[in-house]
Amino acid sequence: MTISRKAKEAIKTALAMTIAYGIALSLDWDRTMWAGFAVAAISLATVGQSLNKGAMRMFLGVSGTILFYALVSLQKLSALIWLRGAHSNYKIYRITN
Repeated sequence: MTISRKAKEAIKTALAMTIAYGIALSLDWDRTMWAGFAVAAISLATVGQSLNKGAMRMFLGVSGTILFYALVSLQKLSALIWLRGAHSNYKIYRITN
């Protein structure tokens, strides 16, 4: 059974992230997330691939936000009023608790 190159790279990255996160936890670092972030940042072969991945994440984030507002407006609810209400409920919760 032959494992593809993509599968090998994914396994290596997952193993490296697990080891880095485990080391960060054993050293009792305050922010262990940076160990995983470092592995993720260097797991791509070139800077171009990293920039492309970042651009795709930004594009999908903006697309998801637009889709959210479109779906909320289709339900005849104002997205801004809904968000403002959620924000004011958080303030009330924060003040009372």
